[in-house]
Parts: sequence; structure tokens; C-alpha cells
Amino acid sequence: MWTDAKGAGWTNPFRQEVVDYNIAIAVEVAQMGFDEIQVDYVRFPSDGDVTTIAYEEAENTMENRTAAINSFLAQLRTALRPWQVFTSVDLFGLTVSVAPSSDMGIGQRVDDIAPLVDYVCPMIYPSTYISGNFGFEEPANHPYDVVYRATQDALRRTKTKIRPWLQHYSWQVTYGLEELQLQRQAAEDAGAWGWTFWNAGGRYNYEELFISPQEQPPPP
Repeated sequence: MWTDAKGAGWTNPFRQEVVDYNIAIAVEVAQMGFDEIQVDYVRFPSDGDVTTIAYEEAENTMENRTAAINSFLAQLRTALRPWQVFTSVDLFGLTVSVAPSSDMGIGQRVDDIAPLVDYVCPMIYPSTYISGNFGFEEPANHPYDVVYRATQDALRRTKTKIRPWLQHYSWQVTYGLEELQLQRQAAEDAGAWGWTFWNAGGRYNYEELFISPQEQPPPP
């Protein structure tokens, strides 16, 4: 098993055993009555010295990586068809903005993946972008612009609905209600099909984020 610098273990996307295991979980969840299956970490390892990974099943090339990820999602869609559930996939935020031919070394190529799911959910967390991305020295200081431009990049790549993940935490830059609202507004202005906030602890402190402007009470 490949373990990264933090000691976390990764499964091998080339192995059909791994594919079957995850699909079985998705089917079980669909049978329970959930109307959407969202898959996360649908990728090859990116942490640690990945150049030392040796796969028995296939050579670690972009073509093989993308084929493995695409095959998993295609099999997932087929397996879930009897329950008519929606499917969505979480992708690295930058995948929607890099060259279409790039898989960023992890097997995620938007143009291949998008037709296989109902929703593409890029993780557009401004604090995870590095200096120079979108022309900003510190992208985290520009929550509206980063989310708007990344969402627009995604929409230009596919007709599949885009529903980005937005940052509901502080890292490098403090994010309060204003920064969170700017991200939501950017996603809506850019034409996203909704949005989802993410916080590792599941703590969402601002009710205003989840109420439409029309429903919010007027200021005192």
C-alpha cells in the first residue's frame, strides 16, 4: 500500500477490486434511498514522493491514469442506473483551469470525466491556489475573482452542470462572512448550478449563507 508523508494509505485505482468495492458501497447507499452519490478523491496519489510508486497492473502514464479513472466512473454510472440517482464527482480546483490535455498527474481530466456524471464539483478553495494562479500574488485575498474565474473555466469545458465546493475555513487568510458571501455570489454570477461549502469540522457558522437574498430579513 502506498502511504504518503502523513502516513495515510491510498488504494490502487488500477485494481478492479478497488473499483468493485467502491461501487458496492455506492449501490448500497442508492438502495437506502439517497438521491445522489458524490464520489471524492477519485484520483491517483498526489502526496509524498509519487515518483517512487510502482504499479503492477499498468505503467504510471497519463493515458493509463485517465483510463482507470474514466473506467471507474463509467462502471459506477452503469451500476447505479437501476436506481436513477444523480452522480457527482469532486475534482481538484485547478483541473478546470489547466490545459485540457493535462491530468495534473492524478488521472483527473475534466473533458473525459464530465460526460460520465451529472455534476462536476471542483474544489475551488482560494487558499489552496498558489502565487501566480489567475495572475494574483495571493489568490486567497481574492475570493470572488478566484471562484468566478474558476467556475467560468469549468463551464467553458463542458455542458455538464458545475456545482463548485467553496471554502468555509481560514487558512493563510481569515475568512469571515464577507469572504464566504463573496464566494457564493461569484459562483452564482458565473453561472454555477448551485454551490456547496466545505468545513473539515462540519461547522457552518453563518445562517445567512444558506438563505437566498429574497428570504433574508431587511436590516434593522
